[in-house]
Amino acid sequence: MTNGSGITLADYWKQHFDIVGGLQHIKITWDSVSQRNLNTSWRNLWLDCVDSPEASTQELAVVKELISLGWTMGLEVSKEDVS
Repeated sequence: MTNGSGITLADYWKQHFDIVGGLQHIKITWDSVSQRNLNTSWRNLWLDCVDSPEASTQELAVVKELISLGWTMGLEVSKEDVS
């Protein structure tokens, strides 16, 4: 039981959570996945699924810029730290 409420966690879930609520949570979460995340995830598994190959070139440029910025700040930064 939770403190002072007299209700167990199982009872709370039964009263406040259902399949529709679960599906709504899944939709909200899935909508927050960006195209960049999908491309990054699939690039090594199935390159043909990646939306735009030039995105890899752009991302590489950003990674190099971040490494360079880290070095100018006196940090030891490598590609593995950024990507």
